[in-house]
Amino acid sequence: ADAIVEAADQAGTMTHSIDKRNLTTESYNARSTLIGFLNQLVEEDDVTPFPIDYLELKKIADYNGTSNVMFTVVDHTFEPDINLYGVLLSALIYPTLPFTLTLYIPIKLMSGNQTRLTVLLMDLDSGEFKAGNIFHFNERLTKHNIGNRMYSLFKHLSSTH
Repeated sequence: ADAIVEAADQAGTMTHSIDKRNLTTESYNARSTLIGFLNQLVEEDDVTPFPIDYLELKKIADYNGTSNVMFTVVDHTFEPDINLYGVLLSALIYPTLPFTLTLYIPIKLMSGNQTRLTVLLMDLDSGEFKAGNIFHFNERLTKHNIGNRMYSLFKHLSSTH
């Protein structure tokens, strides 16, 4: 959440964050309403549903000064694809051992990071998805890496609107 707020500030985009780690009663209720709205949109593929909590969504939009809502989800896994038999064989065949230790293993360890950043941008007034994308990258999950991706996204969104 901190990386997203910092990236938005640097890109000149105003944000209001509802962080699940620091919820008040009001922010919990707002978050529940927004997640309910997202679930409605996902369940109704062919039809744009009228939101059940329309009045609550309107209050959230008025309070934040915008009807645009962005959901972000970050998933990370670490699965290096190291061939153990190849490493053991290179230990037996000395000329290949330096290559294995200095290139093969580090490259496999670095490419073992799989991060997926899912971003959905919705308009509370129209009840439609405005934009959405899933970004895949082979980098460690760090505040800096997420911040870079979000900064680029905020700059792109501000240039298209």
